[in-house]
Amino acid sequence: VLIEDASPEPELTSYCASLGNRPGVTVLANARNLGFVGSVNRGMSLHPDRDVVLLNSDTEVANDWLDRLQRCAYSQADIGTATPFSNNATICSYPVFCADNAMPVGIGLAELDQLFARVNSGEHVEIPTAIGFCVYIRRACLNQVGVFDAGHFERGYGEENDFSRRAVKAGWRNVLCADTFVFHAGGVSFQSERECLMANAAEVLRGLHPDYDALVRHFAAADAPAKYRRTVDIALARKRMGLGLTPEGAGSATTHTTRLHVVHDLGGGIARWVEDFCQTDQAGANLILVPYSSSHARGEGLVLHAGGKDMVPLAFWRFSAPIQVTAEAHPEYRRVIEEIVRDFDVGAVLVSSLIGHALDALDTGLPTLVINHDYFPACPTINLHFGDVCRHCDDARLSEC
Repeated sequence: VLIEDASPEPELTSYCASLGNRPGVTVLANARNLGFVGSVNRGMSLHPDRDVVLLNSDTEVANDWLDRLQRCAYSQADIGTATPFSNNATICSYPVFCADNAMPVGIGLAELDQLFARVNSGEHVEIPTAIGFCVYIRRACLNQVGVFDAGHFERGYGEENDFSRRAVKAGWRNVLCADTFVFHAGGVSFQSERECLMANAAEVLRGLHPDYDALVRHFAAADAPAKYRRTVDIALARKRMGLGLTPEGAGSATTHTTRLHVVHDLGGGIARWVEDFCQTDQAGANLILVPYSSSHARGEGLVLHAGGKDMVPLAFWRFSAPIQVTAEAHPEYRRVIEEIVRDFDVGAVLVSSLIGHALDALDTGLPTLVINHDYFPACPTINLHFGDVCRHCDDARLSEC
């Protein structure tokens, strides 16, 4: 169903009219401009016995996307709306949460959507609001909640958020359909007035739903969709490295060996050595585990990269308990190591530095090689030089160091 909202552009009006000759296409021409929300309401009212999918004109869909959205919407009795993942969909964005992303390099829409369908099959997560670029609305929900509020949101922006919150108050839930991906160019429909419309909509939403901003902030802080983005990150990384999409298929699908390099984030000779190793090692796949730090603690979390010059980031973990320099044991660190070994079919561990890491890296049960690039295993100064060359090291000097 395509609604031509009394456009002032003759070419667009003519084009829309021509589409009405296609089988299965209905074109509705408004006698006067109703605005976005009024037009959407007209379309949603056309077939009162059917569910509705709102799909922006700046989107692209692939495969059996509609079947998966419908399956998600009906997977539980109280789901009212289902929104897919997209490159540009705020809280439903991939790969970066709440961002306008480019498509991942080296993969097309159809293949990426298939990947989402495979690794997140049947999964969904509750969200505070549907995102209007592409949203499935069950008719029972629409009948109970009513159509969009054209009085407050005539020009667009905010209408789906208001509808979503009204749906929640009526006992329905809004969910992110984690096994579907739809491309969204974003910001095309109202280019010249977008910022003004968004600001006005935000103000109206705060008046109608005073808790809306807090709900969205809380959701963004918790980032419930993160685990579903990460499963896709892992699958993409395995694809880049020539491995199967899932660990279960990796052993039979390939003879590659994945090596995990444990390094510090200080650059220098270790970084160069690992880069050279990855470039030379044509037979295997290499992953690099680097500590993350923004303070005096050497390990506040971990970043996993695909080996090579580009150092493609694959995953990020933040610790609740930082590692000051090197920890003898660290439960959060151990869980990360176990995840990486499992998800990437790691066959060997190469430890070049334990700065920012825990000794759990030495205890994976896999073949483990420790490469001594410096003196850190023996002395925290790394290079046996503090003030002057360290010819002795008693308690006082070590404390001062």
